[in-house]
Amino acid sequence: MEISLGSVFLLGITGFLAGGINTVAGGGSNLTLPALMILGLPADIANGTNRVAIALQCVVGLAGYDKHETLDRSALVPILIPSIVGGICGAIAAALMPNLYLKPILLGTILLMALIILIRPEVIAPLQAIKISALATVAAPGGGYSQLEFTAVLCKQGWVSFYWPL
Repeated sequence: MEISLGSVFLLGITGFLAGGINTVAGGGSNLTLPALMILGLPADIANGTNRVAIALQCVVGLAGYDKHETLDRSALVPILIPSIVGGICGAIAAALMPNLYLKPILLGTILLMALIILIRPEVIAPLQAIKISALATVAAPGGGYSQLEFTAVLCKQGWVSFYWPL
């Protein structure tokens, strides 16, 4: 992989966005894995490199949630045990799988999860939400300005969606 100024910029922006997404809701790998592969890393190296960033984001996110007392400590062991076992099995499978198969599996999984989130978000996060509204002044199509309400809906599990009613 050639490291140019453009590559550094792309990775920096992608990493920043993915870090925020991973800490709030997860799924930042939807950005970072394709970016690493576009820049020329083989699928196995891109996947391994991505794991380092995810591990660091997990530590920072865990510390932040714990600091603000929003971490359910009693749920940690039941979540960690299958996560660790699944992580070990996935790491072994990814390490043994040829890149010929790993790349389409990685990208296909990213696409599948993005479609599930887009089509059926309630599968991932229940629709329990808190509404936050604000008014913004925007340029109207015919000239002048109009008030545009935008509402952010923040679900308890970290979903963020925006609505722009006219």
